[in-house]
Amino acid sequence: MFQNTHKHWKAGKYFLTVLSAGLLFGATLAPTSIPPNYKTLDPAKSSELTRSESLIEPGYFESWSRSNANAMSNRYSSFAQINRSNVAKLRVAWTYRSEYPDVIQANPIFVKGMVILPIPGSYIVALDGATGKEQWRFQTEGKPAIRGLVSWPGNGSTGPRIYFASGNNLYALSLDGKPVTQFGKNGVVARDGQSLVAPAIAKGTIIYPVRGTAKVEGLDVVTGEVRWITPLLEPLPRSAETVDSTYSGANPWSGISVDEERGLVFVSTGNPKPAFVGVSRPGDNKNTDSLLAIDVRNGNIVWSFQEIAHDVWDQDVPAPPILTQIVRDSVVFDVVVAVTKHGNTILLDRVTGKPIYPWRLRRAPDAKLQGEHAAEYQPDVELPEPFSKQEFVADDLTDLGPENYAFSRKVFDQSNAGFFPAFAEGKDSIFFGIGGGAEWPGGAVDPYTHILYVSSNDVPWRIRVVNVAGLDQIKLPYPRQRKSYIEHCSACHGSGLQGVDVNPALYGIEERRSEDFIRQTVHQGIRNMPGFSHLQPATIDDVVEYIQSVKPEVNQQLLALQNTIPAQFHFTGWRVFTDNEGYPANKPPWGWLNALDLNTGRIIWKVPLGKDKLLEERGFATVGTENLGGPVVTGGGLIFIAGTTDNLIRAFDKKTGQELWSHELPFMGSAPPTVYMVDGRQFLLVPATGGELENPVGNAFVAFSLPVE
Repeated sequence: MFQNTHKHWKAGKYFLTVLSAGLLFGATLAPTSIPPNYKTLDPAKSSELTRSESLIEPGYFESWSRSNANAMSNRYSSFAQINRSNVAKLRVAWTYRSEYPDVIQANPIFVKGMVILPIPGSYIVALDGATGKEQWRFQTEGKPAIRGLVSWPGNGSTGPRIYFASGNNLYALSLDGKPVTQFGKNGVVARDGQSLVAPAIAKGTIIYPVRGTAKVEGLDVVTGEVRWITPLLEPLPRSAETVDSTYSGANPWSGISVDEERGLVFVSTGNPKPAFVGVSRPGDNKNTDSLLAIDVRNGNIVWSFQEIAHDVWDQDVPAPPILTQIVRDSVVFDVVVAVTKHGNTILLDRVTGKPIYPWRLRRAPDAKLQGEHAAEYQPDVELPEPFSKQEFVADDLTDLGPENYAFSRKVFDQSNAGFFPAFAEGKDSIFFGIGGGAEWPGGAVDPYTHILYVSSNDVPWRIRVVNVAGLDQIKLPYPRQRKSYIEHCSACHGSGLQGVDVNPALYGIEERRSEDFIRQTVHQGIRNMPGFSHLQPATIDDVVEYIQSVKPEVNQQLLALQNTIPAQFHFTGWRVFTDNEGYPANKPPWGWLNALDLNTGRIIWKVPLGKDKLLEERGFATVGTENLGGPVVTGGGLIFIAGTTDNLIRAFDKKTGQELWSHELPFMGSAPPTVYMVDGRQFLLVPATGGELENPVGNAFVAFSLPVE
């Protein structure tokens, strides 16, 4: 279904006039057409939707056997002991501390009275769910269960197990923390690639998504024998002259879910690579930025739905798909949901992959970089309603103060922005979504009301692409050091140290500033320049050496050469678009908690998530903060979420979005909470190990419950 706009009607009228004039003078004109501004993928009709075949057993939502709760990844618990009426009484029940700090992003699981989770030191540990006392620990090679693990109850001949990935290995442990010798080689199956997320199990197969090589593997759940391997990245439409060995992407780094009855595995995938530059990867780059279904019996891809074609904006589908239902005309249908960095909710029929609502696409800007191949259309979806800003415009610029606005306005006026802005060489493009929209923790769905809860960010980013052609064609001094400079500094100071926009040139800085001052500035930052303390000391050494040693004439030699040879583009790193104080350069709120009714596609409420104490003192009480929280929803009418930069865990009324309770954590929440019941007491456990969004790294795991009366 196509919708022509008035703009293109006028263009068509002009074409008819020219055509008439041509015929009068005997000219022959080739037929032409103007693509419409919008086109729409039609939704599935009610008669095409897949009816739910069976009711979910009541006890299903009382377990937390897999990170994100279960095979459906819906992060819902039916426990209601903690509810709206008593949540204000929640207290810390116990706190477990690891020996030293590190970021832990795995949502813990609960099995037979034990909380099982990874901790720093490459350990999997089991804790008593009631007291937090350590029961056992198992050390692996590599960092285990980076974003999840799964338990399996066993079968008639095989006992229960715990499965998780670590490094390039898939591990199986018994519930006493011992390797399962029947699985692989002493409980370990070596694989060709790392997995970040929780495996899933269906039809006697454990599914292992592989990051880096972009494939999903099915292995025998008992022995670890490989049953099938499914590559996700489809080859480029390439000729012998356009082969690009660097083409990659479609990584299933964000998670999987399983329809255990139907034997369908649902996979969300990442963006294509090279990121931000698509010159060497023409076409839509199928299966990237996508949601796919795979048959667990044979590994065949059943269907694939792509959100963004030929992505050059790093807009992954970053979170696990969620399996749930919708109601239409009093009939229950099975669907799959995926939230995206772009702020969309992909809502599809679970069996056919057809959209539930019309999927509207809009004409995207033409490419500006030499050799780039922009996709003609990109999503501009009306339903489900987007939960984040998707297009940066001048009206979005900050209102924190006149100086904040003036600074941000100057940068904005010198940049590209708007709907899927095309990159231009050496010029910033400003857009939302690199850190979400939604991020890797994803959302939670109430399976009875079919409401999706998702936290999101409205924080803009400045991305720049520069031409690095010629680096290997002239004898530049300090090639390693220059590479570090290009990667981390050229976005602000130019590939030739010439300065960019409001950022100063670095020519001759060694005559004005001491080496110690330069090194300290690179490490800690100064005024609006962020620090680079996250870089390795050797990299900072390289940057300082290059800035001090390379003369302007050498850089001019390179710039002159680049005018005579084909361009070779490289992006210069991720930068948040900030104002003169370092705050996001758009109006707050910057972080949200959203509730979206999947039955209607409408957002029913959204509230700012997180507070900034300094801005509160200036009268900005509801700024919302950038967050990496992941909500859980309960039968007690509550949503629990941490992951904000103010280090709080909060409880909200799931019907209204009203905040009912909060508690300060030792460090920022680093993974979604887990809900479980032990000896008649309901607990809420949250990993609080910080380390994200420039917060300190910590080592705490905090459990809450109601006081014992």
